Amino acid sequence: MLRHDRMSEEEKAPEGAAAEALASRLAAAGDEEEVEELLRRMADETAASPDTLRLALEIADKRRARLRTRWGRILLQLRQMDFATRRTVASAFLGSLAGLTYALGIQLGDPAGLATIAQIALVGLAVWNLALTRKKELGMLAGAALGASYWVGVAFFSGIIALFQPELRHEVDGWRIIPCFFIGGLLGYLIGLWSDRILQLRFQHDPQKRRQFLLQQLIELQEQLRAGEQSVTFLSVDVEGSTEIKTAADPLAVEYSFGEYTKYVQEVTKRHGGRLHSTAGDGVLLTFEHPHQAFMAARRLQAGMLEFNAFRNRTGEAFQVRCGIHTGTVVAPGGRTEDVNYSHVIDVAAHAQKAAPPGGIAITEDAAVFVPGGPDGISPTRVDVKGIGAVIWQSQAAMAAGPAETPPPPPPVRTN
Repeated sequence: MLRHDRMSEEEKAPEGAAAEALASRLAAAGDEEEVEELLRRMADETAASPDTLRLALEIADKRRARLRTRWGRILLQLRQMDFATRRTVASAFLGSLAGLTYALGIQLGDPAGLATIAQIALVGLAVWNLALTRKKELGMLAGAALGASYWVGVAFFSGIIALFQPELRHEVDGWRIIPCFFIGGLLGYLIGLWSDRILQLRFQHDPQKRRQFLLQQLIELQEQLRAGEQSVTFLSVDVEGSTEIKTAADPLAVEYSFGEYTKYVQEVTKRHGGRLHSTAGDGVLLTFEHPHQAFMAARRLQAGMLEFNAFRNRTGEAFQVRCGIHTGTVVAPGGRTEDVNYSHVIDVAAHAQKAAPPGGIAITEDAAVFVPGGPDGISPTRVDVKGIGAVIWQSQAAMAAGPAETPPPPPPVRTN
């Protein structure tokens, strides 16, 4: 019901504002003839009948009258709360009332059973309120608030009654708030878990309302699944010919060099505000908030490979990397892009990396438009990546020098 409540408030807000504006304009008018003339003008401007405008005026007057009372202001504040807060506050309020009825029944006596009946009614309202949470986590929170406020109400109102009627003093164990807290939380969890079945009771004789209820559930589920949507840029990096390098080089040199390579990529990524998403062999997938960050990191990776091969590579074969960049919207549970494993954006970045030449960068046009200068400012070279246009960047030095210079082989391993 979260979506339903929020939609109702959002839809009613403009109507209330329009009614307030109408009431203000009519209040500023003079006699009845001026009011009728103003209503006719408004009817022409809004395509609404004068009777509809008069009804809006009456609603606005009643709304202002309600707001002038303390109870009306309290209701307005409750409506302005978010859904979770409103359900929790309602649980605490009902728990306090149940505590009051229990204290009255114990200390003043309950020969007619009225306090018991009131408690049963309040429990029913509390169960319905917990069912409206529609989530077991929120139900557990509201249930814990219900249980704790119940015993707080018992202790508070027992103390108040004893203050004015000392002979009715009744000892209350304050430690019982702990089991009440946990029992209420467990009750709220179970009710939130079965809330759909409880709420269906009011729709079992009305198929149209039942259909509307299911549509609301569908919209809520879609919103929850899309709650983690965000725009992310992926940079895919891979070493060209890594299998041949690993086959020809000493295993220890391979382990050391590829470990240093991973460290080097992480250093550059961190320097440009990115994060490591995952690794697969010598392939590395990185995430950035903005395509320009990813592009600058890829350029820094390529520019530093000469230094890496000279000082950190011990395989005897030069490392050449290919980079692919793509940006798009992904659904990240809890906002953690590290948990995104199946996404079209990741696939396109990987395909772009395969389309890049050794020592080059392939950045899709979707990402290149966010780089200063745009795609044309990067390079005139275009390629197709699974139906998506991409721009190829390669340094002038790399294009002129051709294949990277092979570093000297490591010294032989001395064995005793």
